[in-house]
Amino acid sequence: MSTESEGSSRAQIVRRSANFHPTVWGDYFLNYTCDHVAIHGCADEIKKLKEEVRGILKEVGNEPSEQLNLIDALQRLGISYHFETEIEKAMKQVWWKDLDLASKLPFTRDRLVESYFWSIGAYFEPSYSLARAFLTKATILTSIVDDIFDVYGTIEELKLFAGAFERWDASCIDLLPGYMKICYQVILGEFEKMEEVMEKEGCCYHVHYAKEAMKDLVRAYLVEAKWYSEGQMPRLDEYISNGLVSSAYYSLIIASLVGMGNIISKEGFEWVMDVPKPLRSSSLIARLFNDVTSHQFEQRRGHVASAVECYMEEYGASEQEACREFSKMIEEAWKDVNEGCYAPSTTSVPRPLLMRIVNFTRMLFLIYNYDEDSYTHSETRLKENVELLFINPVDP
Repeated sequence: MSTESEGSSRAQIVRRSANFHPTVWGDYFLNYTCDHVAIHGCADEIKKLKEEVRGILKEVGNEPSEQLNLIDALQRLGISYHFETEIEKAMKQVWWKDLDLASKLPFTRDRLVESYFWSIGAYFEPSYSLARAFLTKATILTSIVDDIFDVYGTIEELKLFAGAFERWDASCIDLLPGYMKICYQVILGEFEKMEEVMEKEGCCYHVHYAKEAMKDLVRAYLVEAKWYSEGQMPRLDEYISNGLVSSAYYSLIIASLVGMGNIISKEGFEWVMDVPKPLRSSSLIARLFNDVTSHQFEQRRGHVASAVECYMEEYGASEQEACREFSKMIEEAWKDVNEGCYAPSTTSVPRPLLMRIVNFTRMLFLIYNYDEDSYTHSETRLKENVELLFINPVDP
């Protein structure tokens, strides 16, 4: 082909254009020069302010809650990197470590970090620091109570324990075995502290609902303990009905709402306490996910029959068939959560409340969606997620 025809061919090419707009900044930053004199003049003031903050961190050292609030503020302002040494020292002296529950109750799961990870998934907004803190504690304590009922307690001891929760009174402590005294006393103490905090906000009644939800949870735990003690295989519908509560999701969602302050009214709590469809569906997902991923491990160590065993017994099905059926139920329940939280009929319910149910359900898919109970076996994928979020975050 001749040079002339090559040039003619190139001339026929039509290029596309997206019509990108030009820079909105013009030459503004090209003309910017750093005023080193001004910056040098601020250096002394910055140094002075940093020393003042260090002094405040030391002053509130004997008040863990105030110290944590200050650390939280420094982190949200993006200036905590100036005080890394002081913050690390302060954290070692806190929020909870002095209780030393891991060594006092060594048969339970020590999952403080994982509980906070779960809480931050439900309440990622900075304004909900109080809700995150109380939810984290509630998750840890619920996990301990769960392990007492599932692993350690005798049926006689568990009946005493359940009775103490029904009464919710410090006078019950002397009736309990030593290890139960530790757990029960901490629970009463943490709920009492929360009542004091909420009383200042005029929302002391919030804690009442969390107590009632905890009582419901313990009743459900006792039912399962009796089934196991008596060697009973409940019907699937019977198991699911109780399991919606024993999944602990119902209880934890209510506990988390306590720290949201005036955003949640008495009517909001009453709506939740009636176990509306989205909450029921979220609890069903929690129950089925937990059973599908952990039933083999639990059956090996001795545990009440899970939904998987109940389904296999009732329908003469294989384990694989039971798990497939529950996967379908989980998918349908997730649709119900979405419909119940976003449908026009729920517009009278505060959006922040509905989003807690959605966020809790989302976290279930993160904790259980890899054919494992990552909360119990936290050395696996959950550990990687915690590292990505808290240890190796994306550089700012």
